[in-house]
Amino acid sequence: MKVFVTGATGYCGAPVVKLLLAEGHHVVGLVRSEASAERLRKAGGEPLTGTVDDLDVLAKAAAAADGVIHTAFRHDGSVPYTDACKIDCAAIKAMTDAMAGTDKPFVMSSGTGVVGETGPQPVTEEFPIDPEHALATRVSTERAAVVAAGRGVRASVLRLPMYVWGNNGSYFIPLNIAAAKQHGKAHYILPGSQQTSGVHVDDLARLYVLALKHAPAGTVYFATTSNNSSARSIAEACASNAGVGTEGISYEDAIAQKIWPDWVASLYVLNNRADSTKAEKMLGWGDFKNTDMLADIVSGSYAAKA
Repeated sequence: MKVFVTGATGYCGAPVVKLLLAEGHHVVGLVRSEASAERLRKAGGEPLTGTVDDLDVLAKAAAAADGVIHTAFRHDGSVPYTDACKIDCAAIKAMTDAMAGTDKPFVMSSGTGVVGETGPQPVTEEFPIDPEHALATRVSTERAAVVAAGRGVRASVLRLPMYVWGNNGSYFIPLNIAAAKQHGKAHYILPGSQQTSGVHVDDLARLYVLALKHAPAGTVYFATTSNNSSARSIAEACASNAGVGTEGISYEDAIAQKIWPDWVASLYVLNNRADSTKAEKMLGWGDFKNTDMLADIVSGSYAAKA
């Protein structure tokens, strides 16, 4: 199977590429630089230079592939979040327009943040979207996939949790550790009991591939394997890693002190817990290898390079 992967050398994309290649698939990966292209070549993939802004490049690659896994998203803060979602919508439309009427699979990435505050118990995919929450904007990208599903593309959506972790990567954990070192304390927003879901990046890669193979058109899945991490426990783990103490502060103080970017602080006030039963039952996801994020922060991959 020839699979086009966006973000092919990124944190989420690289494990997907590794798994696809191990299964004998031909991977064409979107890369932004020659250094990334060389990494992909060494891994066994075929690089295609471009960005998510290059709609013609995306369309041609999608049309030539047997399936697409879209992991790229403008997380780097170079554009406002709403603009990043608009860019993603355009990229999704370009690729799925080129795939219309083929019934080829298209797997895209969203986030559990679209549902906002869930309360203390994990919720399912049917939980209503909070349109007032800042990250609900990304629902527009999910709608683009649903439209594609109605036009003969086997499009599906994976909602990634806030904490995709492991292999000394991710966005939030290194951010938290760096903030702890900078401020001399690992902060958490009070009350500290708010909980969030997570998934190890290697377990996530398996779900991407399962969705590519089996997900029906128009389906949405929460991609989570753990629901037991509170804001305070995450701060304590990061504090242990950084060799500092912890402090609980208000949301307003977090913004005023610029502990994290404002949009990150808006996430850290939430309970955001998602149940992955649907993915496990419908796609056969399971046998999770890594579920203890806190241990990995304290004494695992993050500690090894702290």
